[in-house]
Amino acid sequence: MDGSALSAVQEKWTFSQGFPVSVVGDLTGMPKSGPLSPKYTRIFRQQAFDSLKGTGYFTHVFVDGKAAHFGEVRDFAVSIEGGRIVYTFVLPLADKVDLKRAQVQLGIWDETFFVDFQALSKSGAPIVFDATAEKTCTAQAFEDKVHAIFGGAIFPLSTRLSC
Repeated sequence: MDGSALSAVQEKWTFSQGFPVSVVGDLTGMPKSGPLSPKYTRIFRQQAFDSLKGTGYFTHVFVDGKAAHFGEVRDFAVSIEGGRIVYTFVLPLADKVDLKRAQVQLGIWDETFFVDFQALSKSGAPIVFDATAEKTCTAQAFEDKVHAIFGGAIFPLSTRLSC
């Protein structure tokens, strides 16, 4: 954020205990906890992250009802926390959007049956603003009935962002 302007979405994905690290190859030298070395981060990025670009990294931003476009992912990192794989990355919007001037919605979901998301931060809120956001900015969670998934059976959790 830059005041009331949204320029990027910083994400933290904590995978379920059963995430198959074997999909990325031999990881016998991987640490039990903490950040992964550049070597292992590169392996995860190439084998299990870069292919998600075509899905927009499951991230959906709508500005006045129209899908926003993203730039290239930056600051990708992988760590082990509590025995779970954790990805962190920044997904910049192609164009900044002023939350005072547009209706903005953010959601993270997979339109297939393969990936399930539970959006929570450490505070328990699905979305939190960084320190550069205006204090008036709010995030209000709701069921998105416009973008139903799984053949219309599920309404994904989305968030209205405003300042």
